[in-house]
Amino acid sequence: IVAKSAPDGHTLLIGTSQIVVNPSVYAKLPYNTMTDLAPVTQISSQPYMLSAHPSLPARTFKEALALAKARPSALHCSSAGIGSGNHLACELLNKLAGTRIVHVPYKGSVAAINDLIGGQVELGFSNAMAVIAHIKAGRLQPLAITSKQRAAMLPDVPTVAESGFPGFEASVWFGVFVAGATPRDTIRRIATEIGRVLHMPDVSKVFTSEGGEVIASSPEQFSEYVKSEMVKWTDVVKHAGIKAE
Repeated sequence: IVAKSAPDGHTLLIGTSQIVVNPSVYAKLPYNTMTDLAPVTQISSQPYMLSAHPSLPARTFKEALALAKARPSALHCSSAGIGSGNHLACELLNKLAGTRIVHVPYKGSVAAINDLIGGQVELGFSNAMAVIAHIKAGRLQPLAITSKQRAAMLPDVPTVAESGFPGFEASVWFGVFVAGATPRDTIRRIATEIGRVLHMPDVSKVFTSEGGEVIASSPEQFSEYVKSEMVKWTDVVKHAGIKAE
């Protein structure tokens, strides 16, 4: 709808990180992500938490990785579905670490987390806020977080990057897009106004309370980020042979 809308800045898309994955997962889309949509500003970003069922004989990320290498295809990782962000996080780990952790898709994050808690799968990349209560209750064992820095809510949990994989980053991010032919001045004005609102203390507090980070990037910064994310995840999709079903 947004791609085909009038390029006047009055029709906005709140897009998620899935927008850079879809072109490589789906054989055909009714729009061209890079030309029919124009990035305005990234709003926020939320990391994933890699957690394990307590029955797994591993209490750290490095122990879990050693177990995965010693037992190829024996460990399973739940996700919200094929091509979802947490699926890709698992495949990025497989690619960088040379492991063969088996992906198990579910119909949504709730089902994926429930089976992780129930022990039907051993591992799962989940939205950090969605599992923090289960971690604190001892139902899940935290192994690593996928952001660049450690999370304030669980400061003792290391990042994947500091655990031996520099540059590893995966997150659920949100951003605003408009029709591709929208004038640059219009795009910059929208970005400026959104950024002003995002930096209001009561607004930014909502994002941080949900485990997110306020970004408020410029159109140019967001455009470069979208391009780099598309390259990164297209490579992961091809490496893992992911196709939408």
